[in-house]
Order: sequence, then C-alpha cells, then structure tokens
Amino acid sequence: MLTVVDSLPRDRSTIGSDEPISIMFDDYLSLSSLSTDGIVLSSGDLSVDVQLSYNPVDKAIVIKPKRNLRVGIGYSLTIERNSILSWSGQTGNEEYRLNFRTDGPIGSAAQPISYGADIQPIFVKQCGCHGFEDDIHPNLDQWPSLVDTPSSRQPEFPLISPGQPLSSYLILRLLPDYPTVFGSPKSVTKEEVRRLVRWVRRLAP
Repeated sequence: MLTVVDSLPRDRSTIGSDEPISIMFDDYLSLSSLSTDGIVLSSGDLSVDVQLSYNPVDKAIVIKPKRNLRVGIGYSLTIERNSILSWSGQTGNEEYRLNFRTDGPIGSAAQPISYGADIQPIFVKQCGCHGFEDDIHPNLDQWPSLVDTPSSRQPEFPLISPGQPLSSYLILRLLPDYPTVFGSPKSVTKEEVRRLVRWVRRLAP
C-alpha cells in the first residue's frame, strides 16, 4: 500500500501564499499516473486550479496553485484514494486530507547554480570512472559533453537529458534504489541531489 509519510506544510500549520505544497510518499511514484485528477485544493466552496510536478529526491508530488493563494484563510487539500500509483503499482486505499492556513508570500527567488562550483564537484566525487584524461567516458570538466550522451552501463538513458532529471542517468544513479537503474549505492546527500535535479531542469531548451 502506498502511504503518505510527510507533508509541507504539516496538517493544521501555515504556508506562504506563494509556496508549493509537497506530499511525500514511502515509495517512488509512477510518472504515468501523475495527474491533477483526484487532487482537489479548495477553500470552502472555492476550488483552486493547480499544476503538478514530481520531486524524486523526496518521493513527493509538488502541488503549485496557478495563482497565489489568498492570505490569512484556510485551505484543504484532498487526494482521492487510488488516484496515485507507486512505481510497483501500489495505491493508497484511503483518502488523504491536509488542512492549512496561508501567511504572507515568501517571495523567494531561485538561487543561481554554477556547474563548476555546485555540480561538477558532486559528479567528480561520485563518478570515479570519469576523469579529466579518460578517453572512454565523457569528461566531467565540460558539462555539454554529458548532454544526450548514452550511459555506457545503460545506453537507454542519456547521461543528462536537459529539462528531464528522471530521464538522466547521472541523476537516477544518485537516487537510492531507483527502479530499473543498476549500480552500487552512492554516498550523496539529499541536498546535493536536489541541486542536481534543479540544474537539469534549468537546462531545458
């Protein structure tokens, strides 16, 4: 059974009116099942249009209202039973409900990410088969050499697919036990993987 293990905000707490809502599960989710069908964000009789994304690092769906929520009122998020599937086909057999109130907007700007300072050191530390003088594997010194280059271990995955972290082998390899991806576990922090996911998403054409 697929189970919710945490949320941001927590039930009956507050969130900035411009912040997304994250619902974390105990297993990776099936991307083909992710849809706003069965997800309702409302305040009283007013329903709020939302868009959905997936955070694989925290095994979380991220729900973003299409417009900032109204400040100082209560909202309820409902996820209907069986509306979300895990990678292995499990569903939640209970309706999930989260109640929260809104505070003023946070207005946090996305921090810039430098490949040389923020990304390359993670790859160098984790990917011992790559190097600056290795003719077999792409050179980690220049990130364009990683884009759309098939993985030598699993050629069905490019090393980096711009804008698509879950189609990028170097991201999938750093997610613990991600289905269909082979290799020994890597010693990497969640914050490092979050940074990599943000970087790949920003490479979208």
